[in-house]
Amino acid sequence: MYRRALAALLRSYPGWVVVAEEDSGLDASGAALRLQPDVVVLDLELVSPDGIETTRRVLAACPGAGVLVLTRFGDDRALFEALCAGARGHLHKGAVHAEIVAAVAAVSNGDAVVGPGVARRLVEFFASPHTERLSSREAEVLNLVAAGWSTADIAKVLVLSAPVVRGHVTAVVGKLQAVHRAGPDGPGTVDGPAGGTRPATSRRRGSRRGRHR
Repeated sequence: MYRRALAALLRSYPGWVVVAEEDSGLDASGAALRLQPDVVVLDLELVSPDGIETTRRVLAACPGAGVLVLTRFGDDRALFEALCAGARGHLHKGAVHAEIVAAVAAVSNGDAVVGPGVARRLVEFFASPHTERLSSREAEVLNLVAAGWSTADIAKVLVLSAPVVRGHVTAVVGKLQAVHRAGPDGPGTVDGPAGGTRPATSRRRGSRRGRHR
């Protein structure tokens, strides 16, 4: 029921087309390979396989896709692992319609979407001597996200534009993923399960690759 409501919401947004709804991680990766979507909205509680492994498989099948993971509870560790696996952001299932649309649009544009809990984990991760250091500005932005500041407030206090703030967060997530692409035994590699159920993919009309979501 949640997936169908989500698909209906995305279909109602001008220029977006939902091209598939799938019941399992295996079906999701198959749809990603076949349809090459721009965005995949993926439940972290998926089974067969779980949401973390499904994220990896979807991105292996469609490297250009932006994966947005959904969860119904605040499992920051699993969300952090999803980012390590290549997801660009996450959203809680209780988010209102405007938040969902904004998150999908951000991921479609290549931005990262992270909340304070995950940002705190990122701060701790990059504090390790074994990981790549953040720039002073990236660290400043990330600490403010971890403190619960909005993008608009961060932009105002640092005298930056909102796109620049989002760009710093995206750069941090990119560095995180680069560490984890180095190999399963590389520095900072995280292990542990996640879970997930029912992704939706869609397409935006009239642009490169059909703009799938």
